[in-house]
Amino acid sequence: MRLAPLVLLPLTALAACATPLEQCLSNATGDLRALDRRIDVTERNIARGYRIVEVSDIERTRTQCVEFDDDGEPYTRSCTETTRIRREEPVAIDATEERRRLSELRAQVSQAQARADAGVQACRATYPAG
Repeated sequence: MRLAPLVLLPLTALAACATPLEQCLSNATGDLRALDRRIDVTERNIARGYRIVEVSDIERTRTQCVEFDDDGEPYTRSCTETTRIRREEPVAIDATEERRRLSELRAQVSQAQARADAGVQACRATYPAG
């Protein structure tokens, strides 16, 4: 996909603008944020009764393409254009399994919080404000 590098450029630029302290804090709390996102998604799945997955489809359409012959004269020909379409699709869940998974995720929060707190303290000691 050609747009991916273009989309990532602003994000890379933003990350480069972060101070060393901000980068350190982001790294220190990353696992906790990821765990919080997983808990949130699992809670929403249970509330809905299904999970949402992203599915990619390929759509091909016939169109007319303009090309040029050796003399530079334009001509049209039939061609096929391929487009990748992303859509969300509901998928059934086992609610009992999702509740078990949610319980396991919640059990990990205190350890992840302790690691994040220690990381934040280390960051603040390494990169004091001011």
